[in-house]
Amino acid sequence: MKEHLAHAKDHLTIKELPVADRPREKLLEKGARNLTEAELLAIIIGMGPEGETAISLAQRLLKQLGKLAEVARADAAELQGVRGIGPAKACQILAAVELGRRCEFESGIRGTRLNSPAAVVERFKLKIGDSTSEQMLVAILDTKNQVIMEELYKGSANSSPVRIAELFKTAVRKGAMAVILAHNHPSGDPTPSPEDIEVTRQAVEAGRLLNIDVLDHVIVAGNKHLSFRERKLVFDH
Repeated sequence: MKEHLAHAKDHLTIKELPVADRPREKLLEKGARNLTEAELLAIIIGMGPEGETAISLAQRLLKQLGKLAEVARADAAELQGVRGIGPAKACQILAAVELGRRCEFESGIRGTRLNSPAAVVERFKLKIGDSTSEQMLVAILDTKNQVIMEELYKGSANSSPVRIAELFKTAVRKGAMAVILAHNHPSGDPTPSPEDIEVTRQAVEAGRLLNIDVLDHVIVAGNKHLSFRERKLVFDH
């Protein structure tokens, strides 16, 4: 009997569900934190395929991909591998995930102190460690090695030319005392390329001219990392 009721409920439209079970109304009444992951996804998805609610589709999506973290890591093709998720719904989910990432990136930036290689690695792994494309991150620091702000650049030394002037533009404007560079290797191998080494050398030299210390350049590659300073690459003086 319970299975029959659940099956019937899945085939109702959102408007046909009791008001208390409608995710939008529930969010407005109780707040987003009181919704389940499936209900939040249902709001993003909007509607399910014919004969199925958006909530049921969201539940199938979570079940098929494994968990919410896997949904967040999925690309458009993987999302569309779930029956009922077409290009439009996949784009809606990807856009929501990216907004969440950008909010996380901007939150808690000021005041973080990067005073050890471990602190640098942990922070940069969080920011760019899971990216499937190469990105360069510049942390702009004050006299206490506290982060003033961070800037993310698409492309690293290997994927597109890095303009050294761009890396220091905000640091100069903010009167920064130091910067730390980081970029990721989606391949999983943190070994620096000749281009990585040359960009680091140019950055250190530019920093000396601008009186802005380049404290380190970290390569993040999944669970592996490489610190130029620890390896005494470029920073051997």
